[in-house]
Amino acid sequence: MKRVNMHTSTAQKKMTLFVAHLAQCGCVTEAAKVAGWTRRQSVYELRNKYPEFAQAWDEAREQYIEKLEEEADRRALEGVEEPVFYQGERVGTVRRYSDTLLIFRLKALRPEKYRG
Repeated sequence: MKRVNMHTSTAQKKMTLFVAHLAQCGCVTEAAKVAGWTRRQSVYELRNKYPEFAQAWDEAREQYIEKLEEEADRRALEGVEEPVFYQGERVGTVRRYSDTLLIFRLKALRPEKYRG
């Protein structure tokens, strides 16, 4: 994020921390709390006031969305190992795939073909 013209470096550090955490968690409230803001509204006020902060926020959100898309693809294609129990004992695992995630990804990537 480009340096925002702020009166204090503390606010700049908070914005940088907020953006970094938002890219990881995707939750504005949580990222604001980690950055040290007690009011979620404060973050939105800064977003409206500083275009560079708004741009960094949008980029962080895109990073988070890409992370979710990668995980959806992994679950749809590679599946997830789930334990199998018999009479209360774990006897193995089974790989489960998500047809629902696969459908959603196909609809998102090729809407002209899969949205009907």
